[in-house]
Amino acid sequence: MDRIKIWVNKIKESPKSNDFEEAGTINIDIKYIGNLSSNIREVWYKLGVKQLQPIYEDLYLLSLVIFAVDKRVPRSVFPDAWTRRIQISIPMIELDAWSSVKDDVDKMLSYLSGDEWNVNFRACESDSKYKSQRKREAHRPDYLNSIEAVSLFSGGLDSFCGAYKLLSGNKPTLFVGYQEYGPLKGLQKELIESIHNEYPECFCDLLSFTAVARSLILPNDEKLESENTSRSRSFLFLCAAITLASIVGDEIPVYIPENGFIGLNLPMTPGRLGSCSTRTTHPHFLRMFNSLLSKIGIKHQIINPYAYSTKREMVEQFKDIHSFCQNYHKTISCSH
Repeated sequence: MDRIKIWVNKIKESPKSNDFEEAGTINIDIKYIGNLSSNIREVWYKLGVKQLQPIYEDLYLLSLVIFAVDKRVPRSVFPDAWTRRIQISIPMIELDAWSSVKDDVDKMLSYLSGDEWNVNFRACESDSKYKSQRKREAHRPDYLNSIEAVSLFSGGLDSFCGAYKLLSGNKPTLFVGYQEYGPLKGLQKELIESIHNEYPECFCDLLSFTAVARSLILPNDEKLESENTSRSRSFLFLCAAITLASIVGDEIPVYIPENGFIGLNLPMTPGRLGSCSTRTTHPHFLRMFNSLLSKIGIKHQIINPYAYSTKREMVEQFKDIHSFCQNYHKTISCSH
């Protein structure tokens, strides 16, 4: 295979353009034929909104599509068994804003996943609204007015240290968990509660979301195997956190705690090659992403507070705290 083309439908089907007649299809939340879904709208609803501001909706759906493609297009079918050439057509509400940063998006995603991305934006149909289907109005909880930060919380040791750093610094935080498999949500909740018990005077909450990417719908019922490198998973995680930050308030920072060594994408063991690990916290990627957000009018800054720390240095900050010593062994990092 030299290149794969993918046409994205959101909420409703739309006719393919001539360039994408033979493309595979991703259908986001379309009844009976949907192959990509997320429960993120229920999380938004809990925070008081049924539908996001358009630029944030576009951002999340872009990350959701990239995640699905990354999971469902195997590298093995391409000539070098690694570099995929991917061309996508995706509907956007804020078409002009996204068209102005097309080159930035392509470069950022290519750096992130090691592939060649060509992301084409088209106008989103006015009745394709990605919003909560609940009939009751959403109500903003009062506690959001005290939140000063949004932080990713995977359940790994780095995010565990990051949560300690925020709460010990008396920074009320909304933690965001990605529920990749069933028991993970319970573990994330248990770990956050253990930290909150240490700093009960500092408010925090944990919200989890899911995303499910099924097989691509290909012409002639062709099927592809799944891909297990999934470099873009943390990109989806970040974009979900940014949408929550947009609900909390203007310019609320988004933290992604990860030690600087793994952020550089170096191989840690023979079983965990650098080429297979995520680049989401690499300083170059974060610079590109923050620049892109600024260009499309999103003011939430992404910060890695441990960009210049090793994992040992992170842990040493909290090794004398009893609750940390009681619970750190429960954390589950990506390599597990």
